[in-house]
Amino acid sequence: MKRLLSASFIIFVSTFFTLIVLEVSYRLVEGIPLNKLENQVYKQRNLLGITDQNIYNPLVGWSLAPHTQSSMMTTGEHGIRMNAATITAIKQGGVLAVGDSFTAGSEVQDHETWPAVLAKIINQPVINAAAGGYGADQIILRAEEMMPHAQPKITIISYFIGSIDRATYKTYGGGNKPYFVFENGTLVHKNNPVPPLQASREDIGTTRFIFGYSHLIDHLMSQHLPSYWLEIYNKVHGYSEITEYLATTYTPLLWSAINSIDNDKVKIACGLLERIKHKTDPQNIRLIFLIQFGIGQIVQWEQQPDYSKMVEACAKEMSIETFNTWDYFKNMEDKNDPEKIKKMAMMHGENNIYGHHSPLGNRLLAEEITRQFFQNY
Repeated sequence: MKRLLSASFIIFVSTFFTLIVLEVSYRLVEGIPLNKLENQVYKQRNLLGITDQNIYNPLVGWSLAPHTQSSMMTTGEHGIRMNAATITAIKQGGVLAVGDSFTAGSEVQDHETWPAVLAKIINQPVINAAAGGYGADQIILRAEEMMPHAQPKITIISYFIGSIDRATYKTYGGGNKPYFVFENGTLVHKNNPVPPLQASREDIGTTRFIFGYSHLIDHLMSQHLPSYWLEIYNKVHGYSEITEYLATTYTPLLWSAINSIDNDKVKIACGLLERIKHKTDPQNIRLIFLIQFGIGQIVQWEQQPDYSKMVEACAKEMSIETFNTWDYFKNMEDKNDPEKIKKMAMMHGENNIYGHHSPLGNRLLAEEITRQFFQNY
């Protein structure tokens, strides 16, 4: 036993000093100061540190920065996205739209988002309070935050299909976020206020916390395992980040088993809809609910996931006016002309990587929303 412990100690010390020598050598070659101690993963992936597009919001984790203008996006007070490249005050008494990047309008100009197009069609103010990466929990809380400012007659809640799953996370895309759990049958709000992301073991994971200070290891991991190393996601009911990586990459059946112990995303998503309905009904605010899909999902999936149909069903059971966009876009798919539906998306790579909705995709969506819910406008 003593020999084993002694051998283990020697191996540990030898490995440690070897890594130190390699790290020093790498820094000297790359011109990196030896006394520079920054966690590289945190530095590269902290959502609020890598872009000035978002700001810290203690209720929802982050929101768009207010009063900004760029070639692609203009925002006004409270971080709402403008419907044109001009900053104007919030016009009350119209429509409040809240969702993730598919509602915010990533990759298109201000006037090309579906809320902007909807505003033009119905000739009513539509306040776009969405932000990229939002989960269902953030969407509902953001709507609650903005309703006093917008004083809407109508509130549109838009769950992107990924937003339903994001409600099972307490950290997503490099930012901490709120989350909800059921305790004794009651939906309980957690991470309130949301703590800003830190370079801590809890926030970025044990492996990244320990080895993220090494420029050499960061370089190697970023080159060979970027999907693991540079993506910071923490589930509400946590388990080993290495287990999650191995399960998602190599063992899908194990991943399904892991997910089964997670908080029920359908139950959470539906509970959140019930929560916002309890806020809108007493104020006589009309509530409309969308489930959105990316064009890539429409093309690549034979059918929509069961959980999106379950969330749609519970919304209708609560008498919430609902539009699931799956069938609408799926019916546009032409197997004989695969290029046709690509016009609905911003395409990347060699015209084979699907991004967000294109201006055409957003326009068609806004027209269908109008047909279903705004016939009298």
